[in-house]
Amino acid sequence: MTLRGGYKCRGGVRRMWHFIVLAAILFIVSGARADAQFNVLRHLEFGVVLSGTSKTIAPTDATSAFFHTNRTLGLVNVISFTVTPPTNGAASLPVTLCSTCGRYRINNNNPAGATVFNPPTGFSQLIVLLSDIYIWVGGTVSPPLNQKPGQYTGGTLVLTIAGLL
Repeated sequence: MTLRGGYKCRGGVRRMWHFIVLAAILFIVSGARADAQFNVLRHLEFGVVLSGTSKTIAPTDATSAFFHTNRTLGLVNVISFTVTPPTNGAASLPVTLCSTCGRYRINNNNPAGATVFNPPTGFSQLIVLLSDIYIWVGGTVSPPLNQKPGQYTGGTLVLTIAGLL
């Protein structure tokens, strides 16, 4: 038996392996698009707030903002949040996101035991096959004593996905 062609076979296998790795990288990169669809399961609700009194909603609270997405193999990019304050037409109500007001969990929709993150800074996470990402965000509203009374609406919590690749 001769070993001729054995090198070519190894080279072919090596080339095939490079092709498989390249195909896997392209598949992962295609999963890392910034067009992930997040579903808002619950909005951040402060309820009745009194002038001069701060009210904080913890990310584990039943009135915290709650998001979900489902991803297949790929890298979810940096996910961060900003807030635009609610208004009553003439005045706005200041809302802040603290450095520990965010939680996220993979494949588990219970905020207890979730990983803490800073919503304005965000987080990045490598997601593997068919992963569900659950995110909870709390915040604080701090109306001054001279805050105009009324119903404040239209404030938004903006989720931003920035590409890493």
